[in-house]
Amino acid sequence: MKKLLQMAVIAALMISFVPGKSTQAASTLPGTIKEQFQVSSGVTYSNAAYQNAGGNQSINILDINTTDPYTKLEVGIPNPINKLMTTTSRANLPRTDGNRVVGAVNGSFFENRVPMYLIAKDNALYNAGIVSDGTDKYVNEPITFGVLADGTPEIDYYNLNMRVQYKDKNYPLSGMNRIRNNDELILYTPSNDDGYTNTNSTGTEFVIVTDQEKLNEPLKFGDQLTGKIQQIRPYGDTTNTKIPANGFVLSFKGKMWNDRLQSLTIGDQISVSLAIDSKWMNAQYMLASGPMLVKDGSVFITMDENSSRARERAPRTAVAIDQSKKRVFLVTVDGRNPGISSGMTIREFAEYLVKLGADRAINLDGGGSTTLSARQYGQNQVSLMNRPSDGFERGIATVLQAVSTSPIGEPTQLKAVKKQEGKLLVGSSLDIGVDYVLDQYFNSLPFTTSDVKISLTSDMATVSGMKITGAKKGDGKIIVQVGNATQELSLSVVDSIDRFTLNEVNSVLTIGQAHKFTASALDASGQPLIYDQKLVEWSVSNDIGTITKDGVFTATKKGSAVVTAKYGNSIVSANVNVTDEPIVLDDFEDVSNWTTSVARASATINTVQSPEPVKNGLSSLKLDYDFSTGEAGTAAAYVIPKNKLSVDGLPVKLGLWVYGDGKNHWLRGKIQDNAGQSYTINFTDEGKLNWKGWKYVEAAVPTNVTTPISIQQIYLAEALAEKQGSGTIYFDKLQAVYLPDYKEPMFNDVKANYWAKTEIEYLASTEIISGYPNGNFQPEAKLSRAHAAVLLARALKLDLKNVATLPFSDVPTTHPYYKEIAAVVNSKVMGGKGNNIFDPEGNLTRAQMAAILVNAYKLSGTYDQGFTDVSDTYWAKNQIHALAANNVTTGYPDGTFKPGNTVTRAQYSAFLYRILTK
Repeated sequence: MKKLLQMAVIAALMISFVPGKSTQAASTLPGTIKEQFQVSSGVTYSNAAYQNAGGNQSINILDINTTDPYTKLEVGIPNPINKLMTTTSRANLPRTDGNRVVGAVNGSFFENRVPMYLIAKDNALYNAGIVSDGTDKYVNEPITFGVLADGTPEIDYYNLNMRVQYKDKNYPLSGMNRIRNNDELILYTPSNDDGYTNTNSTGTEFVIVTDQEKLNEPLKFGDQLTGKIQQIRPYGDTTNTKIPANGFVLSFKGKMWNDRLQSLTIGDQISVSLAIDSKWMNAQYMLASGPMLVKDGSVFITMDENSSRARERAPRTAVAIDQSKKRVFLVTVDGRNPGISSGMTIREFAEYLVKLGADRAINLDGGGSTTLSARQYGQNQVSLMNRPSDGFERGIATVLQAVSTSPIGEPTQLKAVKKQEGKLLVGSSLDIGVDYVLDQYFNSLPFTTSDVKISLTSDMATVSGMKITGAKKGDGKIIVQVGNATQELSLSVVDSIDRFTLNEVNSVLTIGQAHKFTASALDASGQPLIYDQKLVEWSVSNDIGTITKDGVFTATKKGSAVVTAKYGNSIVSANVNVTDEPIVLDDFEDVSNWTTSVARASATINTVQSPEPVKNGLSSLKLDYDFSTGEAGTAAAYVIPKNKLSVDGLPVKLGLWVYGDGKNHWLRGKIQDNAGQSYTINFTDEGKLNWKGWKYVEAAVPTNVTTPISIQQIYLAEALAEKQGSGTIYFDKLQAVYLPDYKEPMFNDVKANYWAKTEIEYLASTEIISGYPNGNFQPEAKLSRAHAAVLLARALKLDLKNVATLPFSDVPTTHPYYKEIAAVVNSKVMGGKGNNIFDPEGNLTRAQMAAILVNAYKLSGTYDQGFTDVSDTYWAKNQIHALAANNVTTGYPDGTFKPGNTVTRAQYSAFLYRILTK
């Protein structure tokens, strides 16, 4: 009779639950249900979108029916106790049929790889833990979640009573197998940290041996250990105390314990006892955490709600029970993901749990530890269901896991799929697949294609194995069956197509790169058709590449072309650009398409022009940020496109010019691929936005993305509280880079093949010369005498603080380069032009340049070849010949030097570079 009742319950579940669809019972979940399915006969998974004062929230829930005969809730304990594993990995440790983990969440807090709070199982104490001092701490009261001896889930206070007894004295222990603090008495057993206490020398330790051959661990509630003091390690002794295999160590520090225990000596008998209050005695397990969030169906928070920990909107995890104690909820809320899920404060989380139906609830570890996993259909192991804030699963200490103990049953439901979506064209074929077959307990069953039977409700198609071929126009059903499990799929067969489309209409490639184009056939309503792609004719307009009969284009040289796909009378085309140059995505001439978001910060953006920093064009994006809000946690300022910012093709990197403020923050970004998957990318390492001024940075694009990708955000982040101040940075020229060895020019108008690129960039990198605010260098601009003086002063590292007064009437002390001109004149490197005139804005001729450089660097030598336009009587002949003798110049190809020509910025850079590097 019991078995028939169980089967009836399971049958009802099978009727009410359809994969991916919500049920009437679950429709009371707060928020909008995005996904929901029955994980096992007693466990339901749900994902809900929820909104509160913090914005969008993503909630994941495992709803566990504790009265289901095939469901139990377990605690996963690390072995050894300091071994961290991800929630999913711990839940997926080897299991057998009839004992499968079907869902899990991260457990309580840990520090230095060790659980912080009490863990007990079957009366065995695996970790005594601590209860923190101060109401700003999460766990400041002894509260635990657990399953009592009769199988009832409970959240309540506990009283752990560990005591030491000797002679007629009886005192409470402070803790077990953890760091000893001031005024504490700690018990160390052989299982502690490789069998040693690892304490410092500022305490006293009693080494105690029992009459047991080996101490039985873990210790259990009700145990009493009795032994004699074999050794005393006194205060000041630096020896690391070895814990005897058949005994234990008592370690104490502070006047109180010295006064209490100073009379003990070697040979004295001493006992230790462990007890728990009667409610928790013989409990299946206990997992202490905090704070309590809900009690008696109302918000009840056992910590200071005004503390930074409680006020932070962060990812959070909780376990809750309903009033009947027949349902347990394992709940996570994601966070630190602007626009998707911002996270909740402690009160907001508690309020949500009340709406969910919690009678009692307790907080578990959160932040980057928040993780929920569930078994999906067709799998025997769990997989990650939420989005951890780190972008990956963090190793954690403990887990709570739902376990299915059901036997393996008979096929009851299956998931059949058409491998190609759309209507089937006559003469073309469609493949049928079966994703999974489940039994009545939602266990995945093994099967082969020979177990699958396929039939049709009409003669519009034929069946051959797992393939359907269209025969004539019509509609019908495909019936897929494995054992008693069946599913129907709709089928429409058509005899004509309307038009074609291509998967990508704009593609950017580099030489040698291949890209596959795919054509889709559509009916008159724009719905896809299944057709024979071998009949598509492919062509390319220019000779920049080749294309195969299945649409694979390979680029062979730079240029543009049109790729064309033809099927019957239908033609569609795509543009292809083969380049080795980056494509600018946004030069920030107008930032109206950008907005900001923040986490524990404030920020604004603006379009600015010179004299504020601009690298490319006329404008740049200015980001003012303030991380000094006082909120605990990582502060971040996000710059987000209002409209989708798509990137053609698959770049290898994204490049960005950044004007830094030297505050040592972390510059990151986030992209999304065509499949909706998000990826975090790094423009700098953490703490490495450490420069002032313009610098070009790049972030690698993952190679496994589905194109096209789009830019979701660029953001500045800081995790360290001591560095969370305010500042300003600028962005310019965000671009997609397609060559792995691409080098961004330092200046916009000094391209990779410019004759003096090396020389100009050398002088710029050594801060001898600089460009203009718009990012240009103007290499062909004439060099003024004032600028020549500036460059020489910097190159010669002349003293600019102690300069003599200049006699020139055209160089007042207010002149922007007064100190530099004075320095070179005082050093007799340059002089005036007579009549108390320096002529700072006058152009510098090549002959004057030769004279100045030879004088500055004391060059000498003769040049026998000479120059046809430099006579023996020319005033600067010796200086020009000295330059040539030192390989600073070779003149022009026609044998001239052109001494009267004005010097350009590029020429002067080249001459100075050759002198400095020779």
